[in-house]
Amino acid sequence: LTSSPLFLHSLTLSLSLSLSLVQTKHKGPLGFDWVCSLALSFCGAVVYGPIMAEGGGFNVYDISKKCEGPLCYPEFEVMDRYLAQPEVLAALNVKPGLVWQSCSREVYADMLGDFMRSYADRVTPLVDGGAARFLIYVGTRDFICNWYGNERWVDALPWAGRYDFEDSDFVDWGVVGDGGGGGADAPKPAPGRVRAGTVKGDGLALTFALVEAAGHMVPMDQPAAALAMITAFTRGRNISAGWEAGVRGGQARLGVA
Repeated sequence: LTSSPLFLHSLTLSLSLSLSLVQTKHKGPLGFDWVCSLALSFCGAVVYGPIMAEGGGFNVYDISKKCEGPLCYPEFEVMDRYLAQPEVLAALNVKPGLVWQSCSREVYADMLGDFMRSYADRVTPLVDGGAARFLIYVGTRDFICNWYGNERWVDALPWAGRYDFEDSDFVDWGVVGDGGGGGADAPKPAPGRVRAGTVKGDGLALTFALVEAAGHMVPMDQPAAALAMITAFTRGRNISAGWEAGVRGGQARLGVA
């Protein structure tokens, strides 16, 4: 992508205007916030569009790849065919007449008014309620839900442990690998300790983790790292503690490296 000062300056001005539109609270007669829809369209035309043009058709879910197919992943077409089979639909107890779609244009259109609105205020009472811990993770190669934006909203989230979170540093986390696990084409951890990314707020009610060499589809891009992260989190362990989860034969292997 270009680093031209003029190009970046124009994007900054355009983004500022988009944010100004988002902060407008006017509601239209159609029952949804049409200003947010306008902000989304504007941002797409003058911010998102030029970046895509400069990038030469990269995959918005993984900037290291080219976009192939309607949703940038040929694998989705295989999934669509599988989920369209009558026996699969019956096994999932899907109502007759319903058809699987990886991405519904109708649903997308219905949610246009919500895309540019912040729902962070809905997260605060959940985190402060203490009934559960929360993990926000993102692949560093994801563009459409990039880690810069995710980090900014997590850092700005008002909650009881915000200052402890702000004071915490990013620390490395990873897996203990033996070369096993994952599919035939999936990345496999090399023997020994393999760094998978960094994590902030590890052990707090809210944790933010970065997964390196991964895009939007973290479990598909880094299956061993994804399993290690989720296993540690759901078992109440710090993700970075000992880099404890590895993969062997598709199962989590726990133990301090």
